[in-house]
Amino acid sequence: KELGLESGSGVPNRTKVGKLTKEQVRKIAELKMPDLNAGDILINKCVDGITAEERTLSQLAVAGAVCIPYTLLCENLSSVEFTTTSTVMMIILGVLHTGIAYTLYFGSMKKLPAQTVAIVSYVDPALSVILAVLLIPGSVLSVYGWIGALLILGAALVSELPHKK
Repeated sequence: KELGLESGSGVPNRTKVGKLTKEQVRKIAELKMPDLNAGDILINKCVDGITAEERTLSQLAVAGAVCIPYTLLCENLSSVEFTTTSTVMMIILGVLHTGIAYTLYFGSMKKLPAQTVAIVSYVDPALSVILAVLLIPGSVLSVYGWIGALLILGAALVSELPHKK
């Protein structure tokens, strides 16, 4: 649709029907993110027989498979420098913070209602942005960013309140 075509190639990887710019790839990726998140929640609620650690490894592998090509295509990496310190910090961030957090998240997914899992998945980024602005010097959030974050947190709170029937 981004190229204004009715359908894609009838022979993928052989017959090319157009060329996407980096901005078009970025736009498509941003539109598809909610679908990936919803699919992630549904798949993890339905898959049986694997541990939280296996879920975490598979999810991080899929995230890498999606994010690495996107980053290579859409971002300017010429100024990125990998030092021993930055590499160690990335490993600590990836293993300790992301790995342990996702293991706990995926481990709790089977025990919580789908609505609660979905809410947590939306609250997490909003809370992360708010904490970054509050704790990292120089971080700024626009008025619309604050409104969006507060709306997400407020909706999460309201949806978890006990409902009278």
